[in-house]
Amino acid sequence: MKRTLGKTSLGLLSALVLLHCASPDLPGAEEADGAGTTESGSPAGKATLPPKTSDGASGASSPPAASTAPGAPSAPAPVASCDFTKPFEAPIALAGFTPGAQVATPRLSHDELTIYFTTHDASGKARLARSVRTSLAAPFSAPVVLDAQSSSAKDNDPSISADGASLWFSSEREGGSDKLFMAPLLAGTTTFGAPTLVPLAVTSADDQHPYFRVAGGELWFSSTRDGQWDIYVATKRGAGFDAPRRVDELHSSAATRQPMVTEDGLTILFSSERTGGAGKRDLWMAHRATVASPFGSAEVLSTVSSAADEFAGWISNDGCRVYFSSDRSSTVHRAYVAARPAK
Repeated sequence: MKRTLGKTSLGLLSALVLLHCASPDLPGAEEADGAGTTESGSPAGKATLPPKTSDGASGASSPPAASTAPGAPSAPAPVASCDFTKPFEAPIALAGFTPGAQVATPRLSHDELTIYFTTHDASGKARLARSVRTSLAAPFSAPVVLDAQSSSAKDNDPSISADGASLWFSSEREGGSDKLFMAPLLAGTTTFGAPTLVPLAVTSADDQHPYFRVAGGELWFSSTRDGQWDIYVATKRGAGFDAPRRVDELHSSAATRQPMVTEDGLTILFSSERTGGAGKRDLWMAHRATVASPFGSAEVLSTVSSAADEFAGWISNDGCRVYFSSDRSSTVHRAYVAARPAK
């Protein structure tokens, strides 16, 4: 499988990070949940918040410099330093997390120095959490639960937009089914505000696993709107969104969840239980030539997936690394990264 990131799309991503440092023009925060609502694990410690990091770009061959805060301007996106003709190598567990702690569906900041994920509190309830590190080679700090965005209900799968201006997640706080929420970055601060419900078409189905693609103004998520888990996308229109549409070319008779689309809109990572995988929920990837084209046939990441469950997480800006979580070596999910070989 070949994948190249052109200079045009890399330049667009850099421009977005430099220019879009204000929160999206939405009437309220939207919540999005992540997978892993049924897994059990140890609670994350509510440690003192480590130094904040920005959403700057980082390269595959050398770690980025420590940065400042979410939404801060970043350095230009790097030229990919990996070989796209080669498959991803065997994944390794991310360092710094307490063994036995739930770290599910990891989504990272633009510079890969801040990680957002689902953890569990002492009662086993899903909670939004964040950890930081000073370089790609450094371990992550003790997780911090995002109390300002949390509720008494289950909150899942936080993800940050590429410009650092908004935090998205799902929650059961509205009662019954999962709905999507968004918390904006407060102007002049490094803090996200109170979350509000994302104004999508009303439905009694579950909406989960949100990811907001800034470049296209698109909210990607998974939903049971048609009776099973499928990938949907809704385009931002003024203060709200157009009606969500199912991404039919990625449809399968098996559950398909946790979409993460690159900022150029040409690559999507997701998890699915469809046939052809290694077993249970596996990682899949698909590409397209333009944002107006449908995605091509999805291919399983066979060198990364296992007989256990994998929850799709995030793709690095240079396309050289994928982050995900899996219960392959534990009763709860741990976070992993897999990289393509260097050129």
